[in-house]
Amino acid sequence: MFRLFSLLILFVFISSTAYSQENTQAKLQQRKYEEKMLEKRDELIQDFLDGLEVDDFQKAIIEQKINSYIQKKEAIYKEGHKSYVLKEKIEILDNTHFQDISSMLSSETMVEIKDFLGSNDSSTEKKKKKRKKKNQYQDNQDDNN
Repeated sequence: MFRLFSLLILFVFISSTAYSQENTQAKLQQRKYEEKMLEKRDELIQDFLDGLEVDDFQKAIIEQKINSYIQKKEAIYKEGHKSYVLKEKIEILDNTHFQDISSMLSSETMVEIKDFLGSNDSSTEKKKKKRKKKNQYQDNQDDNN
């Protein structure tokens, strides 16, 4: 009976250490992936800012606003809301986050920022229409062959 009990305790100890090692490795890989994604995001933002025709002061403000927008959007996603609530909160964020800097930037610059962030409704509708036309064209080509 003592042997059985000691074997059971040994088995639990071995399995728990193996699980904790796997868990630690998974967290380490996740951290590396997140760091790589942050670097890529910063690079994309910097490339976007380089393409804007605004002065350095405005670029710095735009960069801060874009980063805070992304952080707020990630926080909304992490809250775990239902899809209709999530969509509502994202829409409110899209409509209100850049209001304070819209007075110092041109409307073209604001459209570029919203296009970059994917929050411009008119551009997404145009892309969907273009995709739909392209798919219809491909379907017609397939029917002819």
